[in-house]
Amino acid sequence: MEHSMKPIIAKLVDDKIVISKPKGIGRIHSKSRIGKLVDNKLYLQPLEAVFLLEEEKIKLIDDTREITFEELFKKAADGKNNFETQYLIYRNLRNRGYQPTIIDQQTLSLNKNLVFTFAETDATTAFKLEKLCEDINYKELNNWIGLVDEEGDITYYDISLKEPIGEISNRTTIEVEGVLLNNRVILFDQDKLMQLHRNEFYGKPFKKGLQLSLIEAFYLMKQKLLTIIKPSGEEVDISLFKEFLEKKHPEILFRYPIYENLKKRALIVKTGFKFGTHFRAYTNLPNYTHAEYLIHVIEPTREIDWSEISRGIRMAHAVRKTFLFAFKNKNKIIYLKLSRIRP
Repeated sequence: MEHSMKPIIAKLVDDKIVISKPKGIGRIHSKSRIGKLVDNKLYLQPLEAVFLLEEEKIKLIDDTREITFEELFKKAADGKNNFETQYLIYRNLRNRGYQPTIIDQQTLSLNKNLVFTFAETDATTAFKLEKLCEDINYKELNNWIGLVDEEGDITYYDISLKEPIGEISNRTTIEVEGVLLNNRVILFDQDKLMQLHRNEFYGKPFKKGLQLSLIEAFYLMKQKLLTIIKPSGEEVDISLFKEFLEKKHPEILFRYPIYENLKKRALIVKTGFKFGTHFRAYTNLPNYTHAEYLIHVIEPTREIDWSEISRGIRMAHAVRKTFLFAFKNKNKIIYLKLSRIRP
């Protein structure tokens, strides 16, 4: 077995790690695809050499003595904030039988996948995650995230841009009137409210009416399909309703552009509160399908904690739904799909 073979001699020369003998080059480069071959010599990156030394596949020497694993590890990690994270993921993939190569201090290449390496404590934002998916140099590759937690365990995620599309064609065109309360709008016209609910699953029916969420009501007002009055009978126009939302429910206006965009995509959109997200979305009427998406709206420049990402993905996986981060980038709505994978 290879592991029982005598370690290959590698030399540290002017801060470069070199293997010169053809037999050693064949074992390390031809078989394991490690290192870069230049002028019949194999040059190892420090991280590669650390892995090979830990696996006892090489013996590293300089002009005078043998270099220990501890010495090389310290030298390789010096001044590189992400070294231990990338090394743990590199080693994990190698031990799984894969042959990753190193692109830069954060990124590994693995067949048709890029693996971006993060620690649990690393800060990230939606903009940064979007950029991982949009790098023009790697458009044809899949994007993975390797995440190392504080105990050194590794979780892998697939991340990609997503265009959620629904199948709702029977759009609501009826005009209705509703009464504004503190947290919802109530409709009482039985014929119209049932059509509203049946066509696009707006609101929640009760015996004598239909209760709309405030975000549904705002959307219908903007579509000129809903007139709102106070319990006193005084009409509330859209500007007054928006002022009401700004004062009492500003989070609704923050989430509204995503809601509106999802509706334009022919999806049924309902609250995702029970799942710990902002929205759940159906590609067809709930009578025919379960919600396919859980959508969490985020501020694109806000730092996201990786535990927040993990919670969302785990919940979506548990209920067999697709988890999406949604945010507005200039005038465009971006959806990031994240799912857990096992390489």
